[in-house]
Amino acid sequence: MDIRQVWSLVRCSGRWAFPLFNLQCFPDLLEACPLCHESNVRVDHLLLSCSGCIHLRAQIPSEFLQRSPLTYLFADRPGPCDPHIPDPRVEYVASALALAAAAYSALGDFEHISDLLEEVQRAM
Repeated sequence: MDIRQVWSLVRCSGRWAFPLFNLQCFPDLLEACPLCHESNVRVDHLLLSCSGCIHLRAQIPSEFLQRSPLTYLFADRPGPCDPHIPDPRVEYVASALALAAAAYSALGDFEHISDLLEEVQRAM
């Protein structure tokens, strides 16, 4: 998968770019974050405040995240189209979405995380 596709889809749609990770949904809002379980989250939560991505955010210069993080991440096109020249913004967005998609797919047959939690409680 081209990580620039992930960055571009999130940039133009503001949605969780799960179809690029072979998931059948393209949500605007999730009932719960697949990484930190915060309720009713949009993709900006993942990129700006999710505790599950703190290790990824640590690689971004803090002055950019303090001023206007979404502008830093999405205002300009990524650098040259050469895929061998990394753009840290593109890598961050794609890595965060990959983590979230992996966690979301771990829900398996459960449509909502609350269904999974109920099943776990019944099993205990």
